[in-house]
Formats: sequence, structure tokens, C-alpha cells
Amino acid sequence: MDRSGPGHYPFIMRFTSTPSSLPLALLLAAALSACGGPSVDDDAGTIPHPDAGDAGVDAAPIDLDSGTDSGPPIETDAGPMAACGDDAPPPSDPSTGSWSAEHYLAGINGPVNALARTAGGHVIIGGEFTVAGTDPATNVVRWTGTAFEAMGDGTAHALRDLAVDGSGAIWGLSFPIFDFTTGGQTSVIYRWDDPTWTEVDRTTESALTLAVDPEGALLIGGAFTDVGGSGASHLARWNGAAFEAVSAEVPDGSIEVILADATGLCVGGNFTMVGAVAANSVACRVGGVWESRGLPDPFFMVKALARDDGGALIAGGHFDFEEDGTGSIARWNGSGWDELGGGLRQPIGAGYVETIVNVAGQLFVAGRFIRAGAVETVDVAAWDGTSWSALDGGLPKTTFGIGLENVNVADAVAADGSVYFGGQFSRAGRVTALGVARWDGTMWRALQEPDPSFIGGVNGAVYALGAYGDCGLYVGGQFASAGNVSARNIAQLTADGWEPLGDGLADPITTLLVTIARGPDASEGVLGDFGGPGGALVFAGLREDVSGDLGHLAVWNGASWASVGGGFDAAVNSLAVDAAGNLYAGGDFTALGDGSRASHVARWDGSSWAPLGDGLDGDVRVVAFAPDGTLYAGGYFTGALATWDGSSWNVVGGGLEENATVHDLSFRDGDVYLAGWFDATASGADARNVVRWDGTAFHELDVLDGIVVTDIEWVGDHLFVAGLVDRLDGGFGSQIMARWDGTAWSALDGEPSDLVEDLLLYDGALWVGGLFTGAGEHVSLGVASYRFTP
Repeated sequence: MDRSGPGHYPFIMRFTSTPSSLPLALLLAAALSACGGPSVDDDAGTIPHPDAGDAGVDAAPIDLDSGTDSGPPIETDAGPMAACGDDAPPPSDPSTGSWSAEHYLAGINGPVNALARTAGGHVIIGGEFTVAGTDPATNVVRWTGTAFEAMGDGTAHALRDLAVDGSGAIWGLSFPIFDFTTGGQTSVIYRWDDPTWTEVDRTTESALTLAVDPEGALLIGGAFTDVGGSGASHLARWNGAAFEAVSAEVPDGSIEVILADATGLCVGGNFTMVGAVAANSVACRVGGVWESRGLPDPFFMVKALARDDGGALIAGGHFDFEEDGTGSIARWNGSGWDELGGGLRQPIGAGYVETIVNVAGQLFVAGRFIRAGAVETVDVAAWDGTSWSALDGGLPKTTFGIGLENVNVADAVAADGSVYFGGQFSRAGRVTALGVARWDGTMWRALQEPDPSFIGGVNGAVYALGAYGDCGLYVGGQFASAGNVSARNIAQLTADGWEPLGDGLADPITTLLVTIARGPDASEGVLGDFGGPGGALVFAGLREDVSGDLGHLAVWNGASWASVGGGFDAAVNSLAVDAAGNLYAGGDFTALGDGSRASHVARWDGSSWAPLGDGLDGDVRVVAFAPDGTLYAGGYFTGALATWDGSSWNVVGGGLEENATVHDLSFRDGDVYLAGWFDATASGADARNVVRWDGTAFHELDVLDGIVVTDIEWVGDHLFVAGLVDRLDGGFGSQIMARWDGTAWSALDGEPSDLVEDLLLYDGALWVGGLFTGAGEHVSLGVASYRFTP
């Protein structure tokens, strides 16, 4: 399948929009000189069984991820190591199973949008999630200081904001939802009436923020025109029995934030007037009268308000007074606004501020920015009255495009001397922390210490999986750590836990092939002298080539990373090995590293790369060998599926429809199974997402409607698929995974929370890599495993 990473599904709109990353530690520093049979990522292709010859396909499924040969015991420079034997056999019954809880990372498995502190020092966490720690929690949970504690069954809708009023009552505000009665939007206002959440009221149109006034009453602001039938618009107060208007004069736009203290009531948002008072984005009500604290430009947005220790009003949002690419935070000087500390900056333009909290004289600021004044940071910073500090690097971004991102650090709250930050991130400084983290004044801390009995996941996205016999699982993608181990974009899971492969790779990994160097008497492996201590070789296709010296393809020899013959001019999406030890690459490239032409596919003979004829006229997503030795290529090119006859490429069966894309291939009982994004063959016959080629014609596997299938994997006689397909229960939305038993499609018992990029049968379980934060009812970040019922 295509491992080019986020962004190669331009038609999929369900994902969030920017960066985050992932991890691991040390690999075979003295690697294996022989391991069990090759098991590679499904882009890497199948290595034909040495005994298959020309006899055709064995009755058992031969998948691009599987392998069965074993090797002798080995020794390395590190001393004797146990031999890698055969991988565990497929489960006898793959029809039932469950998701493992072992891939837990400390934190919350979805966006955290709101935090609030109780008088007792507990922190209430709200957002859109289903698990906190290892236990179920729907959209809201309590942190006691030592553990997550569910609050009843949670709320029916994702929470946008939280507040604790003067009586200690906890209030929650939902994101705007569609109101089928009015045909417009409404926001739900919840109150915690232990042991349940009560829906107190709804607004007409959207509410956006909660606050508490000095008398302890709840305030609500937004763009609503009514709340609970009170007639209150934009700004309302709870009087203990119902909502009522705060003022007859209201803004002409939305209120995004409310600050209520002894000096008065201030609101910020996206408006230009409050009643008859001109006030761009900020106004304060003092002595029952609205006064302007307007910004210079009517198009600015304010989303955060606070006061410094001198009582001056601080505003944050998105604005640029000086038009110099910085700004978004300012102090009111009594008659106008002054940029604070040189402002905040994004890579392009001024930063964004989501929240500001004053803790012991310091202003903690969170949002989206890479620099505070002259200080480099990521999304968080602290202002002590004279200078900025970066909070140990902030909340570093670790993945690209789809899935996890540090874009929205939504809220921060002071408690027990610490500052708690919530959002959509997976690292805090150098600590793995999912969705919520605590700054203790000196360093970042996850709310829960990792349980050493858990395998853990990665703090980003996994695009490729690979293995060799039972010698360990390899994951590649875009991340900074695996479990509790630092690992840059690639890691190995051994019996002792996650280990990095040296310093890892700077570029996102699109595909993996795990094998060995082919010796003179070997019947498997890759030709060539790759140096190192011997043992396992890990080939990694790269989406980018930041260093400029790897050519989009790197090999790990057990001690270091190196280029393979200079590589290519663009991404390598798939790798495969033939029976003679030649390595084949498919991808987006059109030239070899030396500049000579190679159109999307090439062969390595142990010393150099060469094109395969005229190549193909579009990107190749997968190259794979059938058990009879036939090389297949699938991708986004004319026909979408082709074979190599030794001198030229031939479209299979007339090919698929125009603009079809094949992402993955697998082989079973003499047939070729292909998956991707297509609805028909070139001749117009129905062929949706997953089809079988029997050597004569294409056949649908029943009908699997949906957008795309990204990966397929045989487990026994069941075919598992991943992608975005229509729900099999007829419900609304997409389903991430499905299973084919030879007769019909069925859903698994739970599934990953977002896009799956790769599947691999390893150690008797189905391993899954992708851009998700949960699998089934468990937190699983980037990697998960489906364990079959014995």
C-alpha cells in the first residue's frame, strides 16, 4: 500500500490537520547473523518460497507480510544470542478476538479541550475521548492527583469548556451540535449532580465559553440568541434556578472568552460593537457600563484574557499590531494595547493563543507558536514580567498532517502548585504524555507513571510494520518515542521491550523490509555488502530526504544507517526481494540517485540500481512477488496493476478504471487479491476496493463499499482489511477495519479510532499501525495488536 504518509488521501476529510511524531531506542547493536524466515511489511512484497519453484502457489495463504523459514543459532559481537525461529503459526480460528490493552500510553485517548480545578485540588478534564488511563471515561474525567476517576457515564456530547462555580458545582459545555427541532445549532449545558451528569439547558445557536463571577455564579458566553427560554443573548448568568441576561447591550459577534473578577467583567471574541460602544474584540463592563478595550483592527480575534500581577489586562488570540509577523498577546496600558515581550510567532505570521493563566506571578500561555519573543518553544511559554521561558521545549510536534497534532493546546489550569495543560499532543518536553500533562515548575510530568508491564505504543504515526521470523517486530513512521524509549521514526519491539535503531532516521518512513544479507550458500536475503556485524538488515523507504544523502532509501546493518546505492529522487513506497536476492523498489521516483531515468520501479543486483524497462507512468504503491516468482506492481498508473515479464510491463486483465489506485496486494490459492481506491475495472465491471484476480478475470469479494482500503492481510482463511469503508451495520459514518471469511464481510470486536496504514500477522496476533489513539476500548497510540481467541 501507499506509505507516503499523511496527505496522500486528499479526498479524506475526517482528520485533523497538522504535526505530531514518534519514538524508540536501541536495536541489534550486535545484530543477528541468522533469523527466522522473512516477514515483511506488505509493501515489501513476498519472498517466494525456495521450494516453490515453478509449481505454482501453495494451498496455504502466502501474504506479503509473512514468512516461515528458520535459521541456525547465531553469535554476534555482543556475545551468543538465541536463534530466531519461525514466527508463531496463524491462529486456528481467526473469527473472534479482542484488542490488547498492552499498548497503553499515559494519558487521554482523544482531544482535551477543557480543564477546571475544584476547591479540593482535583482537576476535571473535558474533551472528546473514551478512555483515561486504562479505564473507560466518556468525554469527562476527574484527576485526583494520583489516578483518573470516572464521573458516572460521562456526557453524551464532547465538551468544549468546564467551570466550577462558587458552590463547588461542576459545569460542562458541549461543542455546538445540530438541533433537529430548529434546524440550527445548539450547545448543551451540563451540571455534575453526583453520580450523573444532568442536562440543565440548551442554547439557541452556539455557546463557546464558561466562567465564574466573583459572587460564584456561572457565566456563559458565545454567539447564542437564547438560553433556556430566558431571551438572554451572547452573555448570560445562572441565578441558581435559571439563566438570565447580564446586560441588555450585547456584542454584535461571538464571545470567545469571559474574565470576571473584582475589577469588573471583560469579554473577548470576534465583535466590533457592544451595544452602542465601539469595541474591537475586547470590552469590559465596569459599574454596570460597557467600556471599550478595543484592538486597533476590527478583524482581530481574542480567545484568552487574564490579568498580570499589576492588575493590567492581558489579551491573547490572533492579531498582529505591527504587521511584522509577530503578536497575538498584548497588555492594556490604560489607553491602548502594547505587544507583550515581542509577541508570539508561527513559521509564517503571528502565533495563536488559546489560553492564558496567571500562576504565582507568571503568565502561562498556550496555543500555536514556535517562538515567544526571541525564545524558541513549541506551543507553550511563560512570561515572568520581563522575559519569556520555553518550559523545557514545550509540547513538541511529532506527526505530520493527519492524526495527532500539537495544534490545539486548548486549556491550562493551576492546581497543587503545578500548571496542567490539555490539548491534542503526545509529548511534553521529553516526556510521553497523551492529551494532558503537568508542569511542576521545573519539568514536565505525565499524570500517570508508565506501567512497566505494558508494551506501550509510539507517540505519533506508524506507516509500516516489518518482522523476520520471531526476532522482533519493527515499526516505522513518524514519531519520537516508543513506550518510554526515545526512538526517531523507527523502533524494534523485542522480548525486553522497545529498542531504537541507532539514532533512527530524520525522515518519515513509508515502508520496511526486514531480511538478511545473502551469503554464497544462502537461499534467501538480499545481495550486497552492507557492512555491520552481520545479521538482520532493515531497509526503510523514506518519504523525504532531509539530509540529502540517503536518496529516500536507507539500510540498517546492525550498527549504522547507510544509503543503498545512492537511492532515488523521490519517495520509496514499497520493497520486495526475488528468489535470487535482487531487491526491487517501487515509489514516486522517476530517477536514480545518479540522475539516470528509472520510472517508478527499479532493481538492485547487489552492487547497483537499474530501471525495469520503461517503468510505469505513475506512482507505484506496492511491488510484490507471487509464489510463482511473478513480479506485480500496483499503484496510481494506467491500469493500476501490472506484471513484469523480464523485458516489459503488462497491464493485468485490462486493468482498473481511470484514476484507480492499488494500495496493497496479497496472494492465496493461485489468486491475486488487490485493495485500494477503485469502483470498477477498465471495462466497466464492478470492482469496489477489494477484488480477486484469478488469472482470467476480476471478481468482487461480495461488495465492500467505502472510500478506500489501505491494507489487507490473510490470517488463516480470513482476509482482514483496513481503510475507510461503509459501516457494515448500516450506521452512519465509516468503519476502519473489516474481516472476510470467504462468504461475507463482518466487523471486528472494536477497531482502531482512526486511519490504519499497515497490517501484519506476527507472533500469532494481527498487528496494526496507523494514526490512531485507541483500539477497541483501550488506549493504543500508533500501534495496536488484535489477539485471537484460542
